[in-house]
Parts: sequence; structure tokens; C-alpha cells
Amino acid sequence: MKEDSSALYGAAIMPNHVHILVETSDEAEPEKAAGDLKSFGSRQLIVVFGKPSAGTWWTSGSSIRRKTAEAVPDVLKYIKNQQNALLVWIAPEYDVDEDDVE
Repeated sequence: MKEDSSALYGAAIMPNHVHILVETSDEAEPEKAAGDLKSFGSRQLIVVFGKPSAGTWWTSGSSIRRKTAEAVPDVLKYIKNQQNALLVWIAPEYDVDEDDVE
């Protein structure tokens, strides 16, 4: 996933997984983009915390869904309302109010 062809709309970091909404170019394969994000995240976690005893920071349990532009507000609401999130971030230009989402 090339940095110049993607945009991060929002993320919720949970105790044992993350929710993210990323826009990629039309030709980008979702599985490749997810793999690139996992690789980047794993490298950063290793720098900060070292290699985990399990040998990897991620599992194969990813869920990848293609969404339409119309679905973005609902997905951001879902991310924003995660219970027990360690961190929630929504890009300011994409932040939605509760009243803006059906």
C-alpha cells in the first residue's frame, strides 16, 4: 500500500485488536493493503516493545470489507463508539456528529 494512495479516516485501538477505516486507490487490493498495515504496525511494535513471545503481533483473523462512500459516516460512528477502546481517533475532516448518522 503506497502512502500517497491512501487515507486514514479513523481508528479504534482495542485491547486485543484494532478497527480502522482506510481509503485506498481503486486498483489497490484490500488484502494487500491489510497486509501492508499489519507489517508496518508489527515493525513499530517490535521497535517499542520487542518481539512478542508468540513470534508475531498479529493473527490471521482479519476482516476486510469494501465500503461505499455512502457507508463512511456509519463506519466512523461504529469506530467512534467502541466500548473499552484504548484509543479512538477520527480524522478531523471526517469526524461525524451523532445527528449526522442514521
